[in-house]
Order: sequence, then C-alpha cells, then structure tokens
Amino acid sequence: MSDGGAAVLLEADESCQRGIQAATFHALSRHWNIGTLPGGGTVAAHDPDMTYFDMDGSSLQRAFLELGPEPITTFLRQQRRKPTDLDFVAIHQVSVPFLPPILERLGVPADRTIVTVADHGNLASVTLPLQLELARRRGMIGPGSLVLLIGLAGGISLGLMAVRL
Repeated sequence: MSDGGAAVLLEADESCQRGIQAATFHALSRHWNIGTLPGGGTVAAHDPDMTYFDMDGSSLQRAFLELGPEPITTFLRQQRRKPTDLDFVAIHQVSVPFLPPILERLGVPADRTIVTVADHGNLASVTLPLQLELARRRGMIGPGSLVLLIGLAGGISLGLMAVRL
C-alpha cells in the first residue's frame, strides 16, 4: 500500500447540469477486522509495531462480493441510469484480480475504467483522482462526461458519487 497527494478543483456551474449529481454511502461493519490500523491514538500510541496497516485482501474481496452489486445498481436506478450510460467508472483498486469480478457483476465494460493498481499499487486516497486524470489525458472523459466514483474501504464501506464533468 502506498499513498500520494491529489486534488480536484470544483467550480460553481450556474446551469446546474454539471457537478455532483448524487452520492450515497454504505457499510457492512461486521467486517471491521478485514483491514485495520491497530496503533495510533491512545490505544497503542507509542508502539511502532502497531502502526502498520493490516489487511486480508482475499477476505476483503469476498466481503465486497457478499455486498454484491445491489447498492450500485440501486444507486444508478435511482438516478434513472444504467451502467452503459456511464462514460467512465473510477473505482478504488486493491489488487488486479479484485477488479474483473466486480466490474462484471456491475455490468461495466472494461473499456470504461483504467487499471492503476498494476503500475502504481494501492494508492489509497489517490486512486480515484489519478484515474480521473489519466482518463482525461487519454480522452476518455471531458466536459459533459458522466462519471461514477466508487470508493471502497476495509471495514467494509462503500461510497458512490455520480458526477457530470
């Protein structure tokens, strides 16, 4: 796991056609122990052995597959959208094998996302902004594009945001 820095500049749009269209968040907290950072705070403030992230990637994938595509398909249906309406899907990437089963279950064509984990590793909070920038550079998205941001985290939690660029 690595990290980096990124920013996305948002501007007001008087037409109200561009910007965040909708957002929602979900959690299956019974899987809290799949990804933990045991140290920090008052629990183990001075124990350096407790300051490393501990994650079970296989269990994380199984937990997200258990969650299934329903939160995402419901989110899209509430927006009166189908996966094929999306110009691009930016999804947090834990590992390369993690992606195909999720994209397949969502009905998202592989050419509507970019695999970043193979070249950059699990970038944590930078994964989605990096994918957006790479998609912009490759001409996959631009003004007016409909993008779905899918944030995944151990614990497990899921954040969804539809954005019209």
